[in-house]
Amino acid sequence: MIYATLHKGKEKQPLNRHSYIFSGAVNRIEGSPEAGEVVCVRTHEGKFIAYGHYNPTSGIVIRLLEWNENKHVNEAWFREKIISAIALRKSLFDSKDADSFRLIFSEGDFLPGLIVDKFADTLVLQSHTSGMDRDKQTIVKILTEEIPAVSCIYEKSDGDGRKMEGLANSIGVLFGTMPDKITIRENGIKYKVDITSQKTGFYADQRNNRAILKKYIKKGDCVLDLFSFTGGFGLTAAFNGAGDITLCDSSAEALTAAKVNFRLNGFNDPDTAEKDCFEYIRELHQQKKQFDVIILDPPKLMPKKKDEIKAMRAYKDLNFNTMRLVKKGGLMFTFSCSGNFTPEMFKEMIAYSAKDSGRTVQILEQLHQASDHPVSVSVPETEYLKGLVLRVL
Repeated sequence: MIYATLHKGKEKQPLNRHSYIFSGAVNRIEGSPEAGEVVCVRTHEGKFIAYGHYNPTSGIVIRLLEWNENKHVNEAWFREKIISAIALRKSLFDSKDADSFRLIFSEGDFLPGLIVDKFADTLVLQSHTSGMDRDKQTIVKILTEEIPAVSCIYEKSDGDGRKMEGLANSIGVLFGTMPDKITIRENGIKYKVDITSQKTGFYADQRNNRAILKKYIKKGDCVLDLFSFTGGFGLTAAFNGAGDITLCDSSAEALTAAKVNFRLNGFNDPDTAEKDCFEYIRELHQQKKQFDVIILDPPKLMPKKKDEIKAMRAYKDLNFNTMRLVKKGGLMFTFSCSGNFTPEMFKEMIAYSAKDSGRTVQILEQLHQASDHPVSVSVPETEYLKGLVLRVL
């Protein structure tokens, strides 16, 4: 076993079961571990803290996995964690009503660096760390044994997270045969999912919030869905009687997929705008357009804590300009998926946006990620999705 000894005073966070150990916290490494290898982390005095995946390339040099010294990170350990994650989803979902959800949520399921989404009988796997890359075949073996109905496991390991870990993208079939098409069910709505598109192909974390939108839609409402991706919020509005629905996204492929989903559920194509949403909302204001309900669900605008000022400006720009488009007494569903952008910062930004737009704003509900994205009480970053239902006067 290779040992990593921390500097004195750097043991509090890992002893509290936070998964991250940054490079500056490590005093010395005994031995020459390879990227992805399991190391034993000790206090400055030599007391055991936990086992974790090591990566000298990353700013997070160790991701902690197990705090019981007598439990070792091997196939049996992975099987225990994966079975626990599967059991949680079985308790949350009736397979007749929902056949798609996040099966494994990284630190939220005590498997830092691993994401697995289930779309009908296909699994999409994302590995964000060298440790999970190293154990990938073991993970695939366990998944196929514990979920016999799985016909395909497709890897979609890409994005900025892997770059920060010093890892190249890894994309392709890990098990079975790639399906020609995948159709899923959520909240009584059907969606076609392209697992080769952005992220894993569908944003399951907004499931509960799409359901909440239902009760706020009135027949004939004029709805704007910003950063619409494949149209989940817009389609939910259509199902509940909305009139004119406009989707805006910078991706032509996403808007095409959204139209397919509208047709799949028996609706006419929505109006679409293939534009940068930051620019589009300014155009709509110049045209004096107004909407009864607007959904604002931008991508991550604060990837790192040091980006706070830049992110605050970007979120405020979006929310300020969107508020100006809401009819008096209308509603705005606004979100942030940046884990580093705290709920307090989010509300502060909304207050500034309301003041500068000259609107009076009430918070009707506070929204969160769906329950298949559990939050680890030891890793506050796992509570990444936050949202507000606003009444704009």
